Amino acid sequence: LHCPAMPEPSILQPVLLVPIAAIVLAVLVWRRVLTRDALAGAPGRSIGLGFADVVIGVGLTVIGMAFFGVAAGALGLAADAEGPPAMAVATVLVSQLCVQAPPVIYFIARARAASDGVAGLRRVGLVPTRPIRDLGAGVVGFCVAAPVVLGVLVATGAVATLLGRPPDPVGHELLGIMLDPRAGLQAKALLAVAVVLFAPILEEVIYRGLLQSSLVEALGGRRWTAILLTSLLFAVIHLPSVEPHAIPGLVALAVAMGFLYERTGSLWPSILVHALFNATNL
Repeated sequence: LHCPAMPEPSILQPVLLVPIAAIVLAVLVWRRVLTRDALAGAPGRSIGLGFADVVIGVGLTVIGMAFFGVAAGALGLAADAEGPPAMAVATVLVSQLCVQAPPVIYFIARARAASDGVAGLRRVGLVPTRPIRDLGAGVVGFCVAAPVVLGVLVATGAVATLLGRPPDPVGHELLGIMLDPRAGLQAKALLAVAVVLFAPILEEVIYRGLLQSSLVEALGGRRWTAILLTSLLFAVIHLPSVEPHAIPGLVALAVAMGFLYERTGSLWPSILVHALFNATNL
């Protein structure tokens, strides 16, 4: 039977995301969300961090990358996450263990040392004190950030196309596993766990928890400066996995997550936004 193709609903046309993003940004400016005053009453979490902790965090990551290269070679994994889907997923999990776990452990140790055990973890937002509020903040944050991030990605993708470098339909190299006919259900399920659960928790603890907190203290409480610097680093570190035109969108996403962390004092709203964004892409 021949079924004529149904036209896509106009609301799903990607180009509409650009004006939607502009409207959301206009509302945020109107409501003075993107101002210094918006973070004036934000909760403090000083635990004695500084530039030394930024250096240590980055150093542990670099050492972890070197160790990952050795471990990947010993285990016969593809260090560039290529090859059979099962091997690519295993590579991702080993990479998270080698590269991201050490700075996370360091941050937890610093937080525990600053106060008496759990109190330090609660101060830096690792242990939630208001889980219902954190859940609501994460959902609202995602609903606000998603159209802005997607609008930026559509706009930068259009510019890349005009420059003769049209973007790949698959935005992240790992997402290609979901389309690989060789990938079984187990490989896809493990990828979903790595991308939607492990990555948001590990990356938010590293970038928002350790790096952003260290910069806030080192810069004398200049929260927006710390958010922007951390967001740029967060975006640039993803360059091996995404196309250059995606960097502005990742910066926008990171700014939203950094703002949520400063505004609530908890890491869980930003972790939820990160998880929902990754799940949407997946």
